[in-house]
Amino acid sequence: MNTPRNIEYLLEEIITLPSLPATLARIIQLLNDPESSLSDVGKAITQDPAIALKTLRLANSAAYGLREHVTSVEHAVALLGAKVIQNLVLTATVFDTLSHSAGLVFQHSIAAGLAARAVLRVGRIRLPLQPDEAFVYGLLHDIGKIILEDYMAEDLMQAEEVSRSRRIPAYQVECEVIGADHAEVGGRLAMNWRLPESIASAILAHHDLSRCDNDDSRRYAALLNVADAMCIEAGLPSYEGAVVGDSGESWALLGVESVTIPAIMDDFFASMPEVQELTEAMS
Repeated sequence: MNTPRNIEYLLEEIITLPSLPATLARIIQLLNDPESSLSDVGKAITQDPAIALKTLRLANSAAYGLREHVTSVEHAVALLGAKVIQNLVLTATVFDTLSHSAGLVFQHSIAAGLAARAVLRVGRIRLPLQPDEAFVYGLLHDIGKIILEDYMAEDLMQAEEVSRSRRIPAYQVECEVIGADHAEVGGRLAMNWRLPESIASAILAHHDLSRCDNDDSRRYAALLNVADAMCIEAGLPSYEGAVVGDSGESWALLGVESVTIPAIMDDFFASMPEVQELTEAMS
């Protein structure tokens, strides 16, 4: 008989969540300090060569659509401003953290960012997000799966196998096999990193909207739920043979009419070259 496990047991006995990367912590501190300047932010980014390189690659990628080529971090900061730069550095940090993860989860995470961006851009949903912010939300949605891959790979593979055989989404089986699902683990990591509450709660609840305590949180989680489903339906799952859950409630909660969904999917499919571009640029 397996030892009964829940999220608290897993985090105390098995899983060690990574601490907030130092560069990201410094950038957040500077951006929250009214006495700091964008120049200070640029200098802090350049002190971490790996993050600086990824930040520049992202700034010059089609995902951000700048009209001129950015040649330095300082140039990017001046062009894009504080909020976008924070999102860029967060994205670069996540890529740096996740890049050791081979294959499908990495690709699926990028695709989910592009899917969330398409929903926001075309669906005209009621969320105070810019498209580049939606990309960050989607990118982060399965970060808990990376943690489970690192610490509980055999259990995760078992959950995915059962998912395929029973034709039910893997997160449901993860609760049975592991004791918690990847959304719970990812939500805890986002909270540990002191990311905005809207991101942490969206990650936590993207497979179970009842985990949210208000409608705004549910809409953020619904955005990630539909982005995840879009990727699976487009052939970009996080594991082979992934089973898609029902996203009808999430579409309705976002206020997206069924006649709009094909246009959202068209926008998403048009961004497919960006999946390969970002995968190569951030690896």
